[in-house]
Amino acid sequence: MNLDYTTFYSEIENFYKLPEVIDTFQMGDRFQETWKKVFGCQEAKDALNVVYIWRTDKDIPRLKDLSNIVYIGKTKTSLYERHYRYSEVEATEEGNKLKYSHIIKEYGPIRITYMPFEKYGETLEKAEGRLLWWYFLNHLEYPPVNYSGTPYHNDVLS
Repeated sequence: MNLDYTTFYSEIENFYKLPEVIDTFQMGDRFQETWKKVFGCQEAKDALNVVYIWRTDKDIPRLKDLSNIVYIGKTKTSLYERHYRYSEVEATEEGNKLKYSHIIKEYGPIRITYMPFEKYGETLEKAEGRLLWWYFLNHLEYPPVNYSGTPYHNDVLS
C-alpha cells in the first residue's frame, strides 16, 4: 500500500495508543491530575523519537469533510518529557481551559496515539510535516490545536 494523503486515515489506525485518555474538562487540579496520568505512564516514557496525533471519539467538522484529529506533533524526547511538565499550564491557562473544555464536551475524550517517525520521513521535522500536509490535503486546513496563537489575550482594546 502506498502511503500518501489518500491512505492517511487508514495508516494512523496502526499508531500505538497511550492507555489513558484526557477525559475531564474541569480545569484545575482534576485536569492536571488527568494530564499527568496520561503523560506519566510507562508507555509515554518509552515513546521516544515519535510523531503523535491527538484524536477524539467524534469527528469535528473541518473546512472540507470531518476529522477526529485535533493535533499532530513530534518529539525527539519522550511523550512524557515533552508533555508531562506542562500539566500546570495546560490545566490553568485560560485559552487552554476554553479549548479543551469545548473539545472534550463536544467531541469526547482526547486519546494520544504515536508512531516512530522514520516511517514518515528522514527527520522528525519532515515526518511531522508530511503528516500535517496529508491532513491539509484532506481538509484544506490544519488540525484545530496546531494553531499557534497570539500571546495577547485581551478581549477589548482599551
